[in-house]
Amino acid sequence: GQIRQHIDENLAAYENALGLMGQDRHQEALSLLEKIHDVIPENPVINLNLGITYMHLNRFQEAEQALKHVLEADSDNLQARLLLGELYARMGRADDAIAILQEVLAMAAGTPQASQAERQLREVLAHRAMRMLEQVELTPADIAAIIDDGVRLMGMSDLEGARQVFHALLTRFP
Repeated sequence: GQIRQHIDENLAAYENALGLMGQDRHQEALSLLEKIHDVIPENPVINLNLGITYMHLNRFQEAEQALKHVLEADSDNLQARLLLGELYARMGRADDAIAILQEVLAMAAGTPQASQAERQLREVLAHRAMRMLEQVELTPADIAAIIDDGVRLMGMSDLEGARQVFHALLTRFP
């Protein structure tokens, strides 16, 4: 009776939210997902979709919270880890992004998720090095970190990224 109707209503709202997300109508999807979340707050699938929606709306702290809830319920969820890595990169938290993307690489070697994590990791390393090079003053530790990022890019077979980092470094310090 009532329980079945309640389940059917939540399932319909969830399917509607997914459809809205697919149409880039994230604000509308958010209101549905939040209503469902109020009923089943610990559901990792709902939290994952909330995290995605919050990211699209640039609500980064809420996205982080939702994605961390996914990992609390399912620590092996690679999609939540990849999204968290992307989120941290967008927030300018390169060290956090690197750490979580390395976790994905360790957990999922040889999978499409590992390939995606490696791509994201290369981008984060290159971006961090280039951003550091824009600083007015660099300490010896900053320069060592930039060199380390360039070497890591080489180790990941991103020779173009490494070339850009080392070229920028040598241009700044001929």
